[in-house]
Amino acid sequence: MKKIYLPLLILFLVPTAFVQANFTDVPLEHENYDAVSVLKDYGIVQGYENGSFGVDELVSRGEFLKMVLLAEANNPNRTESATSALFPFGGEDEIVVDPFCFTDFDSTQWFEPYACWAKEQNLIEGYPTGDFMALDSVNFAEAAKILLGVSNGYDFEPGEYHWSESYVLNLSDGEIPASIKSLSQNLTRGQSVELVFRHIFMNEDDSSKSHVQFYPFNGQFIAVNPLGEAMRTSYIESGGNVYASDYYFLDDYELSEADLKTFEFHYASGYFEDHEGSQKDVSVNVAVDQFNVFGNYGLPIEGSAGGSFEFFGGFEGPYIVSTYGRDDEHVYMIECYEGCSIKMLPDSDVDTFELLDHHFSRDADHLYYYYWELDSAQIDLESFEVLGVGTFRDENSYYSVSKDELSFNDEKITPLKLEEVAEFENI
Repeated sequence: MKKIYLPLLILFLVPTAFVQANFTDVPLEHENYDAVSVLKDYGIVQGYENGSFGVDELVSRGEFLKMVLLAEANNPNRTESATSALFPFGGEDEIVVDPFCFTDFDSTQWFEPYACWAKEQNLIEGYPTGDFMALDSVNFAEAAKILLGVSNGYDFEPGEYHWSESYVLNLSDGEIPASIKSLSQNLTRGQSVELVFRHIFMNEDDSSKSHVQFYPFNGQFIAVNPLGEAMRTSYIESGGNVYASDYYFLDDYELSEADLKTFEFHYASGYFEDHEGSQKDVSVNVAVDQFNVFGNYGLPIEGSAGGSFEFFGGFEGPYIVSTYGRDDEHVYMIECYEGCSIKMLPDSDVDTFELLDHHFSRDADHLYYYYWELDSAQIDLESFEVLGVGTFRDENSYYSVSKDELSFNDEKITPLKLEEVAEFENI
């Protein structure tokens, strides 16, 4: 066994602020500026003599491994003693490694000590042939395995859709830069630095950085751009199309027929009073594009007008919380109880619509209870008056209405006539 001294770096104290990158190809507004600045400040990366960083140049497997090892040696989330024990670089003691740990090593290349030390610690493995291919470009799948293997000690079995699936899924939300579009994509210096920075150095508060996620989709494991959630439905973008899944990301998606250029979420928040008289906050999202309002399961609501959608009215409780929205042509009710649902009020007229008490509403020609239309054939609209929860009257009779036996897909509800007004008043 040949002794090789590993003077990889001198450990730094965690800085309170990072030094500016000062590379000609990484200006202040560059998407990798923070990452390059931090890793440069720790002495993990450096630029070229011409003043550039080479942000768009491809990174080799050996270069990426070295970057991860040096980053972990300066991991601010570990104590210095723990870091020294796990990644003992930069000390004065010699570290013994086998320079021929991979069949394509010959003890003459700069990357061999790094790779051999990591292999002896069971942090990496090479190809089944025994090679490491240190000079080959590293793709995203390989980088995820190296990063999770070194940083977290993970060693996963091949996934159902791709061998790297478990490694990629164990990268936290926000850690995969948006410029990474596939598992086989070879990484640039900028992307590599960004990936290492986000996994090891980035604070949770910085997770709003532009990112993608990888999920099983149509029998593949591909990059998707999470757009947000609305009405128990998660929306993603992939390949320029918008897709929706029921509530959480699942294997099976349905095309939501959304126009990506105009797709957006309308958001409303407020308070309601619960049955104990306490104020509770509530918020809702509704997904729209210029043509549609999207309902449950990401399906466009038939007849909706989309882009002009807006919320109106407050939030009403106490058990089931509701609010309302409208576009140019229709009124919608949003009902929230362990998740929210949206439904268009049948034949509603935007211009004459008004909210009443106890989840009743009306326009010039229709009465509504929650999102069902009341069968008003026997009701005098002019003298209609809400009395309480599920009860109302006109000049002739008293009525009650219950939603217990109705389903979301029902359109109309027939009220129960209780008493004639004249008979009731004579009791």
